[in-house]
Amino acid sequence: MCLATRVRGEQSDELFTLKTLCLDRQMAHFSAVVEKLSAGAVEAEVLASALADLPRTAGCQDGDALVFHNASETAAERRAAQPVREQLDRAVALSSIGQDDEAAKLVADGLAKARTSGLAPLLSEALVLEGQLAVRRGDGPKAREHFTEAYRLASASRHDAVASRAATELMVTYSAAPDAMAAVRTFAEAALERAGRDDDTEGTFHFYVGLALFEQGHYEDAEREFERALKLRIARYGEQAPATRSARVNLAMTYERQLRADKALALYQDALRADEAEFGPASAPAVRSRVTWAAGLVAAHRYDVALPVLEQARQELERFGAVENDARFTVLDNLGAVLEAKRRWKDALPFREEQLAVAGEDEFLLALTRTSSCRTRLELGDRDGAARDAEAARAYLSASNADHPAQVTPLTVLGRLERDDAKARALLERAVALGKDADVELLADAEWALAERVAEPRRATLKAQARARYAQLGLNPPR
Repeated sequence: MCLATRVRGEQSDELFTLKTLCLDRQMAHFSAVVEKLSAGAVEAEVLASALADLPRTAGCQDGDALVFHNASETAAERRAAQPVREQLDRAVALSSIGQDDEAAKLVADGLAKARTSGLAPLLSEALVLEGQLAVRRGDGPKAREHFTEAYRLASASRHDAVASRAATELMVTYSAAPDAMAAVRTFAEAALERAGRDDDTEGTFHFYVGLALFEQGHYEDAEREFERALKLRIARYGEQAPATRSARVNLAMTYERQLRADKALALYQDALRADEAEFGPASAPAVRSRVTWAAGLVAAHRYDVALPVLEQARQELERFGAVENDARFTVLDNLGAVLEAKRRWKDALPFREEQLAVAGEDEFLLALTRTSSCRTRLELGDRDGAARDAEAARAYLSASNADHPAQVTPLTVLGRLERDDAKARALLERAVALGKDADVELLADAEWALAERVAEPRRATLKAQARARYAQLGLNPPR
């Protein structure tokens, strides 16, 4: 790089400086991980995952992109911002290895410095990181506040790549408010156009749109977005890069929710084999992939195969701390599902209660937990608790999508609890209608409950349908 500037004259001093600053930031990221490893503060298994996510130095060699994305600042402003940017990069690295408390302090300090600097592009970057930490804590309102300010500042200063990222992440926080999400998506697309639509930023955009649509229960639409993200990430990073695998696994999740379990399991198994080969069977990526594979097994009703995998994964995840809270939530969710399928309601309830604690303030995860716990509480005779959880889950899910398939269980529970037959039938008819796109057992539950509220001959028809579905799963109908 120095030869290209000083000897061959192939690049300007400004471009040389941009490349140097870029590499210095990547070194700050790398050094933060190495320092923690040297101090014995990082498990080797966590380190493997962190190293896979290190920034690629090739990005610092793309002169056109560097000039384009740094056009919003003067050379003096870039030099002034560099120490804070390196501090923020260290925070990102620390967060990737589970050091969230230390990362949060660095980001808060960096945000304060950015505010006093008067440099809008720098401040927008710090606000995006503060928003991401709020998302990890499950604090949606605070995340929205930070992403909104970041988008405003980045847009005003023509810091388009950051404006695109801020609006994209902001969009996901509005997944329970479809109109607001659609509006923010428009802003995110406009920022994406200004940022240049390279494979990296566009892939990130489609990935996050997929996440928002997935949370809303629009699984076909989410599938298309994840397919686009996957294609772009393969072009940008290659077939087996962590970002590519993430898009592929999320695509598999849309298959799973559309009851295409075999197709989902094939992708989950591919991801698991790749992570075990690259990072080792005890690594965080491999454990995470086993959890996802086990969740696919549960969706396919292969409970006896899934149960030991989930139990082992639960123990393994203890080594990794809060950095793997998403995987921990998935383990608890599926352990509860297995026990409920075996009608061990009393054993399942503690997993649902622990799920609530892991979900923290994340509204979507809380709704998912209550979707399951309302059924368990009703089976245990806790009618008040069942009604409370069912109402809360239904309110959140229906706000994000009136036809959200995950409403089947809350509607079924509320229908079973309802004393007025006409109101109960309305709730249960709705559950049966939505259940056509849901798990076969949940549809059978809705049909059986509705049968109790209608007259012959429809009662017999509904019970026959439900019995056939239960038999398909090796279950007996409710008594």
